[in-house]
Amino acid sequence: MITKVLNGVIYIDVSSEPVLTIEEIESSMPQFINPKSIIWDYECGGYEGWGDMIIEDTAGRWYYYSLGHCSCYGPLDNLIYLHADQAYYTDLEKLKSSLSDELQNQMGKILNA
Repeated sequence: MITKVLNGVIYIDVSSEPVLTIEEIESSMPQFINPKSIIWDYECGGYEGWGDMIIEDTAGRWYYYSLGHCSCYGPLDNLIYLHADQAYYTDLEKLKSSLSDELQNQMGKILNA
Protein backbone atom coordinates (compact mmCIF):
# COMPACT_ATOMS: atom_id res chain seq x y z
CA MET A 1 0.00 0.00 0.00
CA ILE A 2 1.28 3.43 -0.94
CA THR A 3 -0.08 6.48 0.89
CA LYS A 4 0.75 10.05 -0.11
CA VAL A 5 -0.64 13.42 0.92
CA LEU A 6 -0.48 16.07 -1.76
CA ASN A 7 -2.20 19.47 -1.62
CA GLY A 8 -4.24 18.28 1.36
CA VAL A 9 -5.59 15.20 -0.48
CA ILE A 10 -4.85 11.70 0.82
CA TYR A 11 -4.01 9.26 -1.98
CA ILE A 12 -3.97 5.55 -1.14
CA ASP A 13 -2.94 3.02 -3.80
CA VAL A 14 -3.61 -0.56 -2.69
CA SER A 15 -2.72 -2.04 -6.10
CA SER A 16 -0.34 -5.00 -6.23
CA GLU A 17 1.81 -3.08 -8.68
CA PRO A 18 1.40 0.72 -8.90
CA VAL A 19 0.39 1.82 -12.40
CA LEU A 20 -1.73 4.95 -12.02
CA THR A 21 -0.04 8.19 -11.01
CA ILE A 22 -1.43 10.95 -8.82
CA GLU A 23 -0.96 13.35 -11.73
CA GLU A 24 -3.18 11.18 -13.96
CA ILE A 25 -5.86 11.03 -11.28
CA GLU A 26 -5.72 14.78 -10.58
CA SER A 27 -6.00 15.69 -14.27
CA SER A 28 -9.02 13.39 -14.72
CA MET A 29 -10.94 14.50 -11.62
CA PRO A 30 -14.26 16.26 -12.39
CA GLN A 31 -14.23 19.92 -11.37
CA PHE A 32 -17.22 19.56 -9.03
CA ILE A 33 -15.38 17.06 -6.81
CA ASN A 34 -13.03 18.59 -4.25
CA PRO A 35 -11.36 15.37 -3.06
CA LYS A 36 -10.37 14.72 0.51
CA SER A 37 -9.21 11.14 -0.06
CA ILE A 38 -8.93 8.78 -3.01
CA ILE A 39 -8.36 5.04 -2.65
CA TRP A 40 -7.87 2.74 -5.62
CA ASP A 41 -6.87 -0.74 -6.69
CA TYR A 42 -5.98 -1.18 -10.37
CA GLU A 43 -4.41 -4.01 -12.32
CA CYS A 44 -3.31 -3.79 -15.93
CA GLY A 45 -3.29 -6.83 -18.18
CA GLY A 46 -1.56 -5.29 -21.17
CA TYR A 47 -4.25 -3.63 -23.24
CA GLU A 48 -7.08 -3.98 -20.77
CA GLY A 49 -7.34 -3.27 -17.08
CA TRP A 50 -9.65 -3.68 -14.10
CA GLY A 51 -10.08 -2.16 -10.72
CA ASP A 52 -12.08 0.21 -8.57
CA MET A 53 -11.78 3.62 -6.94
CA ILE A 54 -13.62 5.37 -4.14
CA ILE A 55 -13.45 9.11 -3.63
CA GLU A 56 -14.39 11.04 -0.50
CA ASP A 57 -14.90 14.75 -1.09
CA THR A 58 -14.54 17.58 1.41
CA ALA A 59 -18.34 17.75 1.79
CA GLY A 60 -18.41 14.18 3.11
CA ARG A 61 -19.81 12.60 -0.07
CA TRP A 62 -18.45 9.25 -1.26
CA TYR A 63 -18.29 8.20 -4.91
CA TYR A 64 -17.58 4.82 -6.49
CA TYR A 65 -15.85 4.58 -9.86
CA SER A 66 -14.96 1.46 -11.86
CA LEU A 67 -11.49 1.49 -13.43
CA GLY A 68 -12.28 -1.41 -15.78
CA HIS A 69 -11.62 -0.81 -19.47
CA CYS A 70 -10.86 -2.47 -22.80
CA SER A 71 -8.00 -1.61 -25.12
CA CYS A 72 -9.81 1.44 -26.56
CA TYR A 73 -9.80 3.39 -23.30
CA GLY A 74 -7.76 3.84 -20.17
CA PRO A 75 -8.86 3.42 -16.55
CA LEU A 76 -9.58 7.12 -16.01
CA ASP A 77 -11.07 8.01 -19.41
CA ASN A 78 -14.64 8.17 -18.12
CA LEU A 79 -13.96 9.69 -14.69
CA ILE A 80 -14.32 13.18 -16.12
CA TYR A 81 -17.90 12.27 -17.13
CA LEU A 82 -19.11 11.83 -13.56
CA HIS A 83 -21.92 14.32 -13.01
CA ALA A 84 -22.67 16.35 -9.91
CA ASP A 85 -26.10 14.72 -9.73
CA GLN A 86 -24.67 11.20 -9.99
CA ALA A 87 -25.38 8.93 -7.07
CA TYR A 88 -23.13 9.58 -4.13
CA TYR A 89 -23.26 8.29 -0.59
CA THR A 90 -23.22 10.28 2.63
CA ASP A 91 -20.85 7.88 4.34
CA LEU A 92 -18.65 4.90 3.57
CA GLU A 93 -21.04 2.39 5.16
CA LYS A 94 -23.86 3.47 2.82
CA LEU A 95 -21.54 3.12 -0.15
CA LYS A 96 -20.54 -0.38 1.03
CA SER A 97 -24.17 -1.44 1.47
CA SER A 98 -24.94 -0.38 -2.11
CA LEU A 99 -22.36 -2.82 -3.50
CA SER A 100 -23.06 -6.45 -4.29
CA ASP A 101 -21.37 -9.06 -2.10
CA GLU A 102 -19.14 -9.97 -5.05
CA LEU A 103 -18.04 -6.37 -5.54
CA GLN A 104 -17.45 -5.90 -1.81
CA ASN A 105 -15.18 -8.98 -1.86
CA GLN A 106 -13.37 -7.67 -4.94
CA MET A 107 -12.89 -4.29 -3.27
CA GLY A 108 -11.75 -5.67 0.07
CA LYS A 109 -8.33 -3.94 0.00
CA ILE A 110 -9.96 -0.59 -0.81
CA LEU A 111 -12.76 -0.82 1.74
CA ASN A 112 -10.34 -1.82 4.50
CA ALA A 113 -7.61 0.74 3.70
